[in-house]
Amino acid sequence: MSLKLRALVLLRDDGTRVLARRFATVEEEYRAQYGLELDEEGSASGSTSRPPRPLGSLSTLAEGVLDAVQNWSQQDPATSYGPVTAINGIWPVVIVQTRSLIGAAVPLVGKGARVGKITAEPSISAAVSLLDDLIALASQTNPASRQKLFAMSCISVPFGRPLDSSADNTSAILARADEAAVPQAEDALRPAWRPFEPEGKNRIELSIREEYSSVQYGRDNLRDQLTISGRIVAKTNVRGCSEIGFNLGQPANLTNITLHKSVSFSQGRASVSPLPCGAFSVLRYEVVPEDKRRALVRGIYQMKAESEHEAKVLLQIRIAEPNVSFEYLELHLPFPGARITRIDANPTHGSAVIRPDKVALVWSVGKRVSNKSKEASLPATIFFDKKFSRDDPQNFYRGTNVYADVLFAVRDWTPSGTKISPREISVFPATVNAKTSVSLETSTSGHYRVWNSLAEQVQRVYQPPFEPAP
Repeated sequence: MSLKLRALVLLRDDGTRVLARRFATVEEEYRAQYGLELDEEGSASGSTSRPPRPLGSLSTLAEGVLDAVQNWSQQDPATSYGPVTAINGIWPVVIVQTRSLIGAAVPLVGKGARVGKITAEPSISAAVSLLDDLIALASQTNPASRQKLFAMSCISVPFGRPLDSSADNTSAILARADEAAVPQAEDALRPAWRPFEPEGKNRIELSIREEYSSVQYGRDNLRDQLTISGRIVAKTNVRGCSEIGFNLGQPANLTNITLHKSVSFSQGRASVSPLPCGAFSVLRYEVVPEDKRRALVRGIYQMKAESEHEAKVLLQIRIAEPNVSFEYLELHLPFPGARITRIDANPTHGSAVIRPDKVALVWSVGKRVSNKSKEASLPATIFFDKKFSRDDPQNFYRGTNVYADVLFAVRDWTPSGTKISPREISVFPATVNAKTSVSLETSTSGHYRVWNSLAEQVQRVYQPPFEPAP
């Protein structure tokens, strides 16, 4: 079953609604599928293994999505959360979060969909891919131009049925709407899936992008967590080409591989036909780490109250790969319960400053840790404008001040070792010449944290999945 959406919501991290759409034709299909009859209050009558629920207000859905995202970091450790959840009885709701935007989609799934195996449904992975594209689309749009974003969504998701959601393609269609309305002589030679012919020199650009997500405790009773996900992004600008192919140096530790609808993959070789316009994800995968303790940046964080207005901090990191050069490496220590007045810090590498909003200390380590041990440390004393009780230290270790966020980016290296040789990229027909390039990028996903090993409430604010040490 192709992807069909009942509703689509895009929010900024402060709760501002960027886009909210409900698709009446798909909702009617949902009602017909479950035999629903709606009364004036919007309640439903019908009987299924999981009670069906009509959409109701988009505002209520948006508020529920924002609440779910904000509560993920403060749930009971026994509760498991993923990209699929239920919001006010509406299920399934697929959520994708970036640093500045939150996307949510309500796909139509069949009656046979089971709660425990919902992530195996093709419509779920398709919804995740669509939200990634729409978030990229929203990132390219002026925040004040909601009308333009709405027009783009009408092009990429007409009537709740996604077509080509590429940000570059959708923007180009909208920008050339007037031009496209006038028939051109070369239209007869243009493939139906391309709204316009590429401009400039023929190029094929492939990018392998992998992301780290890690939770580190520095405690014997809690096991560190490490996940690595990746995707191969392609951008083709080739005239007269209908297919490209390349060999993927595929390590044995890749799993959960999902493909773009235009991609076929067999025995380590990917073929793409027809070629989507603009940038698109050829395939996505997860990496099974050989050792969950071998994160690229491994840290130990200790913070304790020293007086009513100050706290002592010691943050130590070690780089696992000796030859890695960072685009940037930063560690953020948030203290949202009070404002920082000053710091006394003496880092062995880089510099430490107070963030402009006064609620976090930022340690910029630099591009390399130059000593032989590949270790760096930040001893510091932090002074606050707000008193906290030394008799009740847990009053201070609450909320989000019990961890350090790690942010980094690396080029020309990936943890999985996945590679593509530019010389092995082929085009069809073979008479077409195109310049090829391959780049490697590794970064954090926004959930790379080192917890304060001295805080006793770590488990109460721990982000799932929870895996206690044996």
